[in-house]
Amino acid sequence: MLTPFQIYLLCVAVSGSGFVAQTLISGFWSTVFNEDSVYYSVNLAFYFGGMGVGSLVAGWFGKATEKLVLKFVSALLVLVALMIPLLRVGVSWLGNREFLPLFLVIAAGFFAGATIPLVIRLRSGKQGPRLGTIFLIDYCSAFAFACLFNLYWLMRVGYLQTAWFCFFGGAALCLPAVFQLGRYRGAALFASGAALVGCLSFLLAAQGMNPDPESQATFKVLFARQSPYQKIVMTEEIGNGTLNPGAKHIVMYLDGMVQFSNLDETSYHLCLANIPLTAVEFFGGKPRKALILGGGDGLAARNLLAYRTVEAVKLVELDPLMIRLAQAEPHLLKLNARAFFDPRFSYVEGDAFRWIKETADTFDVILLDFPHPKNLSLARLYSAEFYTELKKRLAPGGFISIQAGPAFSPQDPERKTVSEISSAILTTVQRVGLKGDIYVNPGGQEAFVLATSRPDFAMAPFAKAMSMVGPEGLGLLCQYRPEWKHPQASVNTLNDLSLVPYMDRFNRGVARANYDFRGSRAVFLPR
Repeated sequence: MLTPFQIYLLCVAVSGSGFVAQTLISGFWSTVFNEDSVYYSVNLAFYFGGMGVGSLVAGWFGKATEKLVLKFVSALLVLVALMIPLLRVGVSWLGNREFLPLFLVIAAGFFAGATIPLVIRLRSGKQGPRLGTIFLIDYCSAFAFACLFNLYWLMRVGYLQTAWFCFFGGAALCLPAVFQLGRYRGAALFASGAALVGCLSFLLAAQGMNPDPESQATFKVLFARQSPYQKIVMTEEIGNGTLNPGAKHIVMYLDGMVQFSNLDETSYHLCLANIPLTAVEFFGGKPRKALILGGGDGLAARNLLAYRTVEAVKLVELDPLMIRLAQAEPHLLKLNARAFFDPRFSYVEGDAFRWIKETADTFDVILLDFPHPKNLSLARLYSAEFYTELKKRLAPGGFISIQAGPAFSPQDPERKTVSEISSAILTTVQRVGLKGDIYVNPGGQEAFVLATSRPDFAMAPFAKAMSMVGPEGLGLLCQYRPEWKHPQASVNTLNDLSLVPYMDRFNRGVARANYDFRGSRAVFLPR
């Protein structure tokens, strides 16, 4: 007969491991496929659904026994140990197939949901475990394990190691019950099973590691680390495209998506930084103070600091790891021309949305160098509410340049229609009272919105004067065409964040590689 203390230990193992299981799956899935809020909410819903089914099935057993409870606990722990390797292998073989993570999270919920009712039914008179204490331990264990995962394990340990820690930690909590029920033979079998599961977990995880062995000759990881905000990977690769084939180049990935390559980042940052600088001068001003929101790699700052009229550049970056990397990583230092060490440059570590509300400074040039609005947390940085605050920080005659996502609509192969994403960003900018228009980087297929509060601004004469109209001159790098069609798109507000479904529709339509990673070198599975 198990003592109440031994049963309480089983509750800790079940509740803690079960909740970490769904958090591991959600975190892994969102890190690979860039839909954090969607996957977290969906997984949590299916986890609770699995718990409900498990609770129902637990009632089918005529009698709850200690050995039956221990079997359910063991099954959950084995699932925790194997889920990350299974996800890694599944992504490598199947790409983004929702049924695998959903199946695993339902299974975790099932075993966790079935165990607690069985434990409650073990109560026998006054000597049994107290019902209130069982629920207290259940909820507190889930809370403690979730906090440890998000605040410590994920950043310092990693996905796979966290799963192993939960498995072996949960197994240790079960040992008193194993000794009580199976004596030494049961304990030996339990320990042997734990070692076997650990070895199997390692072997499965090794099969899913990226990059593939076949690509080692052309692919070298220079830096890879999970920050509290994103997975940052820098690689050295051999170009295999039509542009500079065979050339060695440096590529940075954020959450598996290309942030820049040194083969083409020059044209991107010229469009982002130099165009608004030139616009200020074209309309008779002098760009002295500049603000960069995002852009922690320092590449946009490099372009701004190259202008002799620029007296101060301030950068606001959320991820401190990106700033440390820009200041110390040799390849990035070479690319950003040591911008962080220029006396005219300063930076703030913080959230751009909060910072723009709190500052009273104004700027002649403001650059928004955020990743694509692929999830809710990023889409808020493209909202009307954010642009309203941004407008207050724009000096008279100043210009804003916004990285505005994919340039053209996938439904128009002739590239005469801009994407819903860039059209929605322009619509949002115009809704807050700014004048603006869209221009693109033809090589990288990135769109930009140039915006200003100047009432006399018109893009066409400015673009013509800068030779941006047509595929000649500056138009090779930063192009504007007045005949481009703008699809109807709604304003992106904090109430609806309509950019997220636009981005999802685009990804599912043309960027299928973002969702099917078989053979792709742009995938860095969480470890």
